[in-house]
Amino acid sequence: MKVISKLKFILIPIGTILSLLLVAYFMLNSASVQNRLLKNITILLTQRLGTKVEVDSIYLGLSTQHLHLYGLDIADQQQRPLLHVDTLTTNLSLWTLFRHPNRPHLEITYASIAGLNANLCTDSVSGRANFQFLIDSLKPKKKHHTERLTFQMERCQLRRIAVSYLNQPKNHFQHLLADTINYQLKRQQHQLTLGGITYLTDNHKPHKRTGHPHRGYFDPGHLHLKASLQLLCDHLDKDSLHVTLQKFHACDSTSGIDIHDLRMQVAATKSHIRLSDVDIRLPHTTLNIPQADILPPQPADSLPLRYSTDTITGQTLLTDIAQPFAPILNKFTTPLHLSLRLSGEGEEMRFHDINVHTPDNRLNLKADGTLHNLLAARQLNLHFHVHPMHATNNVTRQIINHFPVKKFMMQQLKALGNITYNGDIHIAWRKETFGGRLHTRIGSLAFNFQLDENTKILTGNLKTDSVNLVPLTNLEHLGTTACQSCFTFDYSKERTAAIRRQMGGKLPIGHVEAEIQKTKYKGIKIQNIHADIQSNGAIAQGNITLKGKRIDLLCAFTFTDTDSIQRLKYKPGIKLHKLSEEAKQEKAKRKQERRDKKSKKSL
Repeated sequence: MKVISKLKFILIPIGTILSLLLVAYFMLNSASVQNRLLKNITILLTQRLGTKVEVDSIYLGLSTQHLHLYGLDIADQQQRPLLHVDTLTTNLSLWTLFRHPNRPHLEITYASIAGLNANLCTDSVSGRANFQFLIDSLKPKKKHHTERLTFQMERCQLRRIAVSYLNQPKNHFQHLLADTINYQLKRQQHQLTLGGITYLTDNHKPHKRTGHPHRGYFDPGHLHLKASLQLLCDHLDKDSLHVTLQKFHACDSTSGIDIHDLRMQVAATKSHIRLSDVDIRLPHTTLNIPQADILPPQPADSLPLRYSTDTITGQTLLTDIAQPFAPILNKFTTPLHLSLRLSGEGEEMRFHDINVHTPDNRLNLKADGTLHNLLAARQLNLHFHVHPMHATNNVTRQIINHFPVKKFMMQQLKALGNITYNGDIHIAWRKETFGGRLHTRIGSLAFNFQLDENTKILTGNLKTDSVNLVPLTNLEHLGTTACQSCFTFDYSKERTAAIRRQMGGKLPIGHVEAEIQKTKYKGIKIQNIHADIQSNGAIAQGNITLKGKRIDLLCAFTFTDTDSIQRLKYKPGIKLHKLSEEAKQEKAKRKQERRDKKSKKSL
């Protein structure tokens, strides 16, 4: 009996404690207790954040250690809807909280969020973001603290995400939608997958292409981008990380940008970022960058952004960039292989060892270049030095035929044969300049052209010491010629179309002046010839003047087609004139020399 009484003395308290725990367990799992707990938590969050916080219901399963939260709504400090979550589900390991009392640790093995909507904006007056108070609330209140709650997340899934952002000072709207966002931690590797991403922008301004139909469709203020990506991070700490972009696809239906795939590895510290094995694929373009180094700006040392790459290699069809950036390249189907190196500092970019060539090497171009004022469009300044470019005649005509423009003087181009070019290309705001020397089958030409996009006028000059003009003019008895010329052409489609509606014609509109230092025609030596040609688009009228001491030989001519210029109509003439002051002085000088000579003989 004594044993039984002692057992009762022990078992009764234990049974009482177990009964109380069971009652507490069932009470904590009851809806009424959990809703009361929810109410208190909601009040605490409202006081902590200084704004309205509402939750429809909550369920905490102590046996399964699952937390289910339904209908979370958080308002911003102006009581506008900020954040809404339909469902939040987590799998908690609560017992780990009590293993290390001095350093509480909470394991969240799984979390799922469905139906997240966020309405973010920047105030039009203060410029402060309406979500900044949430970020501030997460900061510790005490500067010195030794105990803190840490947590570890192994898996997380977000579904049906919608985030909108309105920059009120700029009236710029951005909207991000996502079907799924998955995060997983496995063997110290962080894997992030985003699927069904949609990114839209609207700056509430006309598209940059409005009123400029020949401009590309890319406009950062009007994007409709669909994307997906997969990231793997195998190293992450406070000072460095290593990330592999395993897959990335993006397509903008507005501009036509289509990145089929982008892959790379990123190793980064606070002062250095290294990209390696960068592989970029567009529909007809492949680019590979073995390695690129980026040094972020260092304001404390007044150092700007700096970067450099290994040799970039790839192949492309320029149609890939036609719709977004250069519609004129829409039919450019000649495949090109390329290689180059890049480096830069601040707003300056340098291009090294550029090589562009066709697979059969009918076109081969080598160059170096620099770009200044990268972020200031109107001050942007791009310069390339070409050394050299070789192009066979058939590829030259093939490239020109890619462009939807009138093909002038194609027969004359054919006569030039293979072309070698050395020179410089300069591009500034709405102005392009091309200069250098052409080596052709008919001779060498030094030239300089400038296209002014503001006035739609092409100006330039040519000079040669010896060129065979017979293939260009079909004048069989013309010998080699040394000449120089300057010209002006109007390439405005609107002005050209208006004139041609009135007059018809196949010619360019412009003016050419030329001076022939020396040539031969039917064996007769001719020099100091001045030519002037004026074309209105339908008829070209010209005058040739061979100046003499008192007689100038004249020839007026007209033609209507550059491809049949040998059929030109001409009318010869002469012009008598007095000696020029220069000629008079020369004549007087010769007379004086003869007098001096006679006087010496008489002596």
